[in-house]
Order: sequence, then structure tokens, then C-alpha cells
Amino acid sequence: MPSDFVHLHMHSRFSFGDGACDLDDVIARVLEFGMSALALTDHQGLYGAIRFYRKARTTGLKPILGAEVVVQAAGIPGEESDLPPETRLQLPAGVGSARAAGRGWHLTLLVRDISGYRNLCRLLSRAHIRSADEPSVVSLRDLARCSEGLIALSGCRNGEIGASILAGDLARARGATERLRACFAPGDFYVELSHSLTPDAPRYISDLVSLADSLGLPVVATNDVHYVRPAGFRVHDVLSSAGARMALPGPYDRPNAELYLKSAAEMRALFP
Repeated sequence: MPSDFVHLHMHSRFSFGDGACDLDDVIARVLEFGMSALALTDHQGLYGAIRFYRKARTTGLKPILGAEVVVQAAGIPGEESDLPPETRLQLPAGVGSARAAGRGWHLTLLVRDISGYRNLCRLLSRAHIRSADEPSVVSLRDLARCSEGLIALSGCRNGEIGASILAGDLARARGATERLRACFAPGDFYVELSHSLTPDAPRYISDLVSLADSLGLPVVATNDVHYVRPAGFRVHDVLSSAGARMALPGPYDRPNAELYLKSAAEMRALFP
């Protein structure tokens, strides 16, 4: 049965140390669910983009290319270290590898057309080349200059907006939303909602929806997919632990196995 839901945030094995989705397996699962399209949003790069594009096209699935990038803070002036210790947000664990490794706030970018693909390539290249031995972070200036053809989702719980909401800092969440939105053309910035089925998830989603409503922004539901089926969470934990050179459960210590590729029915149950 055809589905009107599409996953717009998915990490393959090309999200080194954080993704456990095999491309053939995830495409087959999406087709099994009757979905017409799928986005690939690996950390800090487009390493699997061409392979994913070709595999998807041969099955009739519409491939949506993208990436989850690390961006500088938008809700505060300056750096996190400039703030008093009691007001700082804890930065998420670093993502990416080698020259592309970055530690900062996550933002999901989707390619709308060829100009968007070129701009996403430019954004990633500039961040990685400029970084030298420092974390590879996309600047807000480059984001604004290279946003044509790109659609932005505000990010997962490791985005600045989401992290501010979880910390109860609604003013910073609003400031970050306004500044990030200004980097994109009208209608190209969405507030991303992901239901992690944790105790804080209902308040997190409610606050994000209220923020979006107050700013006249649309919302979009994702599941921040890291593995195809629930059992894949064990592989994901091992990968993330190995990537961070830490003992299990690794740098994320996620409390459940909900970051799998859910059906449209499962997503509708989360967002009635």
C-alpha cells in the first residue's frame, strides 16, 4: 500500500561511527513500506550520495540527497566558552572522521535541485579545508551565502534549537531559530520534530511546535534513523563506541532502540 510519509533524516554506514544502515537493506525496507522517496543525510559529507542515488533510481525510489552538518552557534554572540559556565549548553559528541570531524550543533540540509547540490558541496568543502587541525564547522556566513537550492530542518536533539529546548532556554532556542531561518529563502526552513519515546519527548515536541507557531514556521516529522530495524541498535552502539574509542554504551548512551526506520503507521502513532 502506498505511503504518504517519507523519511527525511537517515544515516547510512557512511556516517562513520554513528550510522548502521546498509544502503541496499534500507532501500528494500522503504519499498516494502510503500514509500516513494528517501533522504540520505550522513554526517559531514556526501560520501555515499552517488552510490545511494544510483541504487535508489534502479528501484524506482526517489533519492533525496543531503547531509547533517555541524554549524556554529546561532543563538548566542561568540562562542560557547564565552558564556558563564552555568549558562553553557553541553556540546554533543563529535561526528565525522579525519578532516571532516566536527563538534558543534547539528543541522539537517536537503538538496532541492542541482544548485543545492553544488552549494552543499561548497559548504562542506569550505568547512573541511578551513578547519586545518580544528573541528570542521560550517559558519553562519557560509550557510547564508550557499543556501540557494537547499532546504533546512532545524536538527535533532543535538541541534542548537533542540538542545536549548531540552535545557529550558527558550530564549536561546528562539534566537537560534530566527538567525538560522534568516540564512535561507522564505519557506526553506522547517522545525524538525523527532519523538524519541523518552520521558522528556512530549514536552520537547510541544515546545518546538509552540516555537514554530510563534514564528510562523512549518514543522516536519523525522525519526533520525540510524539503523534499519530495532535490533540494529546493538551494532550502532558498537560502532559509536569504537569511533569514540570508548567502552560501551559509548558516547551517546541512548536509552532505547527507537532510531530505526519506522513505517508510516508507526510515525502517525507518534504524531497523531
